[in-house]
Amino acid sequence: MKRYLKNFSLAIPFLFVGIAALVACDFTQESFNIHQALSNLMNDLHLGLIPLVLLGCTRAIYVANEETKSIFTVRSMDWSDPNIPTSLWASPRGSDRTGAGESDEGYPYTWKSQYKSLVVCNYNKSATDGINEKGLVANLLFLPQANYTHDEKSKEKLRLTITALAQYVLDNYATVKEVVEGLKQQPFFIVTSKLAVAKLDPETNEFQVYFKPIVLHLSVSDSQGDSAVFQYVEDDQSGNSKLLVYYVPEEEKVKGKETITVLTNNLYAKQLELLNKFKEDNGDFNWGVKSEVFSWDELKKYSLEGEVVKEAKEMNPPMNGADIRFLRASFYSNMLDKIDEHTKNKRPFIDETQRDPKDLEGSHSTWVEDWSEHEGLARAVSLIRNMSTPLNVQAIDDNPFLAATVWRTVADHGNKRYFFELNRALYPLYVDLEELFADLETVKKLDLYVPPVKQGEKGIDLLEDQLNKGEKIGKVNHLFEDVKDNKWFYFDYQRSDTETSGSLH
Repeated sequence: MKRYLKNFSLAIPFLFVGIAALVACDFTQESFNIHQALSNLMNDLHLGLIPLVLLGCTRAIYVANEETKSIFTVRSMDWSDPNIPTSLWASPRGSDRTGAGESDEGYPYTWKSQYKSLVVCNYNKSATDGINEKGLVANLLFLPQANYTHDEKSKEKLRLTITALAQYVLDNYATVKEVVEGLKQQPFFIVTSKLAVAKLDPETNEFQVYFKPIVLHLSVSDSQGDSAVFQYVEDDQSGNSKLLVYYVPEEEKVKGKETITVLTNNLYAKQLELLNKFKEDNGDFNWGVKSEVFSWDELKKYSLEGEVVKEAKEMNPPMNGADIRFLRASFYSNMLDKIDEHTKNKRPFIDETQRDPKDLEGSHSTWVEDWSEHEGLARAVSLIRNMSTPLNVQAIDDNPFLAATVWRTVADHGNKRYFFELNRALYPLYVDLEELFADLETVKKLDLYVPPVKQGEKGIDLLEDQLNKGEKIGKVNHLFEDVKDNKWFYFDYQRSDTETSGSLH
């Protein structure tokens, strides 16, 4: 033991395998803390940032043109379940909602939608992402430190399941400021349940079912570029859940220096601390100076033979942890050029039709044109694709937290379009929101990836639909279908003793 303590900075990587094995069968707050502590410790020991927690999502905002309000909210969904059911649902105004089920302790929160909305539904129970008719976007992302503990004996507040929080926001608010003012009142207790996930046991080579707690946090953005983050975490004094709100009021904002634009999967206070290390006293971002040197070669994983370093390998492959994605997304969204007259962001062309090999410099001419009107969209799409993880990537050292990107969304606030890209498909698709909402009077949905519920049944596969049928490519407004009895999906598993119990499908 003394030998390893003496060489602690070199021995830490050997804990990589052991810790992964301890938490491979379940994901708990304790396992996250262990991994996060190791990651921080290795960074302190100058062994490089080695992100051990790799399950999560990324959300960012790209303002292409402030004057024309060409604003995009982009988001990726990283998840370990390759069979996550995914569909798009459209809701009219006046829809009745019940925001809890088996977890509501007998006090479900109910409301009626005030705005039309389009959402991504996962597992037939969670509004994971979406936009309403006012251009408000809501995103639910994974947060391992989330805590929803409350006084179960209290009857002062009704219960809302976390999987309904995004839908509640889209149904009731038009702007980020309204969301902040509304959720700060804490009109309900947040509750959660567990999700059944199948995982391959490498020893038996059989799939086992595990139950994972649903732990999430919320980000919202609107057509003015406003943004806020909401996290329910444990209060140190009471042990119950408390709401943390991160929001910069309009009167306190400084253009180009916003900090509440990116979100991944860690406590936001800690991520803002990381971001502030790249900000100067005047608030400008300084991502690198000439006196600083960064080299991938310094990010290494060490092997020991006794007390001697035997080998050092670069740690490039697993670089996709929550904090690294947060910094990468912050950097890219901050450094992406604007598309306006002030930045002179135009595209140059060269006319070489009169090219003369003897006079190269004098035989060509140049001219400049504006970018396509959709250039902002192209950059927004490229931003979120850059944050993605390949499908079914093999985790190093059986790390249980490396999750593939299963889908991506881009909300175009200015043109009122909502783009969706499933990683198990070849082509993106999009919804024209003005057209969809114009005459939306009933609940409609579009199934994209629906695995069979029972053995022998056939599901819906977007890749097969695109390849074999040439369907669900590009604009898909016409493919939405009416939902039987005009019912919305449930946000939680339903108890058999409730009137709303049963399946919609």
